[in-house]
Amino acid sequence: YPNNKWIKTNLSLSYVLQDKFSEAMKIYQEYKDKIYKGRQLKTVFLNDIDKLIEKGITHKDFEKVKQFLNN
Repeated sequence: YPNNKWIKTNLSLSYVLQDKFSEAMKIYQEYKDKIYKGRQLKTVFLNDIDKLIEKGITHKDFEKVKQFLNN
């Protein structure tokens, strides 16, 4: 399903939560600058992490991902 970019947002986050950081980073690197429904995917990635944090779900690599996406 290469045209379903939204799937990559879920997949990358699931990799982070499973401690598969390098797999997640491959997706973040490839998709962060792509546009989906008028939004840059890095914004979607960051919003997803923020939503989890707001709900009390944290991970040691969230900050590393956020730093990467914000640069």
